[in-house]
Amino acid sequence: MKTLSNRLFLVLLIFGIATETFSQTASQEEVIKEILTKTRAAFDNRDLDKFASYFVKSPDLYYQITTADGAVLMARGWEAMTHMVGGHMKDNPEPAKDKYTLTDYQIHINGNNAWVNANGNSKNDGLSRDFIVFEKQDGSGQWKVIALTAQAYPAGKLVVIK
Repeated sequence: MKTLSNRLFLVLLIFGIATETFSQTASQEEVIKEILTKTRAAFDNRDLDKFASYFVKSPDLYYQITTADGAVLMARGWEAMTHMVGGHMKDNPEPAKDKYTLTDYQIHINGNNAWVNANGNSKNDGLSRDFIVFEKQDGSGQWKVIALTAQAYPAGKLVVIK
């Protein structure tokens, strides 16, 4: 009877750890989704300081946007990214009227790193595929973007192989 009791305890302990781990991962995924929503809101509102605060302030930051017409805009490092995005905001000072949403999230968390694949959708810009890499910052425990690529596609030009 004691062996059965010990086995039952072990099964419950493992189930509890697995449930807690899943719960922590699920809550971290929600945090990451919220950061992406806030990042886009800051961009749409032309708030460069707020937008840049979601990124790692590092020369290792990678930021690349490919437009539907094939232009590739790339910045290496936080300063270059803020310069590029700030220039866009200066040239386009009005807040965005078009609603941009990310859907079909695929989030993978591995320790202090996470990466996200998602579809970007907007009425004016069409469809994009976004890939974002996050790094959890030591000390603060906050997730920050360390790499972002967004590839826009003209209507009908994205083929997804499953």
